Amino acid sequence: SIHLIQSGIARLLAFFPDQNCDPALTAEFNKQLDFGFEAIRDFLILHYHISERDSSDFWRYCTNMTIPDSLSEKIELFRTSGNIVRHNTELFDVPSWLQVMLGQGLQPKAYHPIVKAAGAGDLERYISNTSRDVLDQVAALADHGDYIKRITDNGARMPHSVANG
Repeated sequence: SIHLIQSGIARLLAFFPDQNCDPALTAEFNKQLDFGFEAIRDFLILHYHISERDSSDFWRYCTNMTIPDSLSEKIELFRTSGNIVRHNTELFDVPSWLQVMLGQGLQPKAYHPIVKAAGAGDLERYISNTSRDVLDQVAALADHGDYIKRITDNGARMPHSVANG
């Protein structure tokens, strides 16, 4: 919701820099705003719709509900070929869609043939290097409490209840 508010403000500034509200600018503003809402809607629905949970009426409804065509197409494309298409300026990038799809148990029937070009050693090196890079980045981060103190001048600007836990 914060992203939608911020992007809406940025679009207002871009399309309506003065008091003139040209119909063409209004139409484009609305088109872009609609696209942003629909892309986020699809990403959120995905989490619930492809869930394997069946523990309540809520989860059964979610897995059987009618979903937007745009999401249905994205799921089918992934299911058949492992492809994830990101349109225009969608907020969520390919890795986010992949994590949800695979994390919820959606497996593609096939994968891109280029995968065969990478040998097992190449894949192992890539995974190892990625893992090492992530661990190095995490190790370089400040402790959360230390970070909060540093950005708030040792808690001086934080409300008393937040600064003292």
